[in-house]
Amino acid sequence: MSAYRRVLWALALSLCACAGPGSRGPSVSKEEVRLLAARLDPTVPDPAEASAVVSALGRSGRAEAVEPLLSLWETLLARKFRLQSLPPGLEALRGDLAEALGRLGDIKAVPALRRGLIDDDQRLAALSAEALAALGDAASTPYLVRLAEGGDPGAARTAREALGALG
Repeated sequence: MSAYRRVLWALALSLCACAGPGSRGPSVSKEEVRLLAARLDPTVPDPAEASAVVSALGRSGRAEAVEPLLSLWETLLARKFRLQSLPPGLEALRGDLAEALGRLGDIKAVPALRRGLIDDDQRLAALSAEALAALGDAASTPYLVRLAEGGDPGAARTAREALGALG
């Protein structure tokens, strides 16, 4: 592993370790966010590395982290449509993206997360519902109602919880 990659991993892991669940984490610089975002290769993401970077960006609390996460979201969605499916590691990465986007609290993520609600991956649908609730997006209520009435019990339960959180 190169020295640059070791420093990057240390930064990503320290950001993940410093913040507990639901917290926005430590204050990090725009440069640190830029360095982390540069590691997200949307053409051929390494799921393990990308997951650590996505988690760190989600915990950064920086608005600058939203665009690289949305870019990776769109790339993976397009890839899934083109190939009809994704390898399990990349499917899991889409869930990590939903969590990170919800944690950042930026409404720019709402359209992507709403699309996540209708995905055939029920884990992603559930994580998207949680993220929309975390964003406080009451306008997503009709989408969440549809998921709550859907066939997957786990995703439906999560959608009902999100609806409860939204009031």
